[in-house]
Amino acid sequence: MENYIQQITNLRQQKDQDVASNSLHWINLVGLFPLKDGENTFGSDENNDIILPQFPNPLCGSFIVQDSEVTLQPKAEIKIDFRGNPLKTDASDEADLINIASLAMKIIIRGGRPMLRIWDREAEQKNHFTGFHYYPIKPEYKVTAKFVRYDSPKPIIITEVIGTQVEKFLLGEAQFTLNGHSCTLIAEKKWRQ
Repeated sequence: MENYIQQITNLRQQKDQDVASNSLHWINLVGLFPLKDGENTFGSDENNDIILPQFPNPLCGSFIVQDSEVTLQPKAEIKIDFRGNPLKTDASDEADLINIASLAMKIIIRGGRPMLRIWDREAEQKNHFTGFHYYPIKPEYKVTAKFVRYDSPKPIIITEVIGTQVEKFLLGEAQFTLNGHSCTLIAEKKWRQ
């Protein structure tokens, strides 16, 4: 049982280290903005469509949405690192990462619409992160499960916390008994990060 406790402890430590070392983790997330058709200005000024105090200038540029493509038009004097237009979204395996000051931005597609996800590499919550708070390890909850794979992946529509609906696929289920009760955990196909 000591091996089991050590294994869980090691997994928790690895998770904490992964979060601490990843500047694009959820803990660094500072914004998610829907992009409308046409121009979407961004900067620190309140007159922009996308406003964050971390932007280095009152107006840093614009994202233009036209015909299902998103292009970036930075202000001439603003240093923004990106590969070029049109921007590749997370629908591609090579989504463009746009860097400006401490911010990293990416165009994501949710519910068929483009959105701008923004991380801050110097986010306050990340700077004070010392690890997650975990429940005590209880060896009596260690179970052996039987995985039953579905003949083919089952589609399911899930409403995300931001209100968009996405299609996911269920691969099968883990069946086990805990404290005399039959339990099932359904396995979802892992989506690329």
